[in-house]
Amino acid sequence: MRAEGASAIGTAGVEGAFLIAFGTLAPPVDVAAEVEADAVAKMWLIVPCFAVILGFLQGVCMMFKFFACRTIDMAGAEKVASSALSHGKPLSAFTKGTTVHGGGKMGLIRGYKYTLEANPGEDFDPRFKPALTPAEMLFMGVFEGKYLNDCTDEFPQEWFLMAAGAGRLSPDKRDVSVNHFGVDSRQPLTVWRENGWAPSPRGSRAAKGKARDILADREKNPDERGWFQWYCRYWMGRRIPDLDNVQIGRWRSFARHAGAVRAGCSPGALTCRRRERQALLQWAYNPFI
Repeated sequence: MRAEGASAIGTAGVEGAFLIAFGTLAPPVDVAAEVEADAVAKMWLIVPCFAVILGFLQGVCMMFKFFACRTIDMAGAEKVASSALSHGKPLSAFTKGTTVHGGGKMGLIRGYKYTLEANPGEDFDPRFKPALTPAEMLFMGVFEGKYLNDCTDEFPQEWFLMAAGAGRLSPDKRDVSVNHFGVDSRQPLTVWRENGWAPSPRGSRAAKGKARDILADREKNPDERGWFQWYCRYWMGRRIPDLDNVQIGRWRSFARHAGAVRAGCSPGALTCRRRERQALLQWAYNPFI
């Protein structure tokens, strides 16, 4: 059973994903299984023509001047796409029982791996109902395009191919224009570590209380990149009960920012409180409220 409120870019189809990226369509809530299979088939039709797709998207941007238009970093996008194709696997390769090796160059735990205890996107805690999947978030533009670009061997190829095709990845340097709302809306990893929100090689002086004790301990929290990395792994099907409970609690607390946007902005006024909207997007809330 698919987690309520969480949908995958692949299930929306290429056309729907394109509309979501430019803020003209709210993300879908759910689709039938046969539509998902059809969308995956479409994905594999476009992969061999990746460079053509990049050029097409850039051309559409230039012709119609969409709200989120930006210059696509062809070299950077192709670098990530090539890595995904060479080292990654399609979403269909990940199922309950699959052992996944943690990717990336930042791993505090060498050789980290985990076994999926649920199928991707399924069996979520009933308290956790994100509006967006990791694939949708990357496709729409988050974290200045720098997040997880070195993890193409851990997560589905589709995540990176679609985000790269939309010009939302910037592997060589952080680029605020990659963000969907064109603003910076996060603190650096050093601040997360100092506050005990993420594990640190040296530990954290700020880690006080059960939640931060878990978050700051690399033996209890293998997600050194913070909440979004946890969400990616949770969405894939990894389960660590104590850590999951803490991170779900943090996500629920973030709902206050949605309340601030509703209180301070007219419905659909997407240029109002862009920083908070970008933050909502980066916590898997609907930023188009």
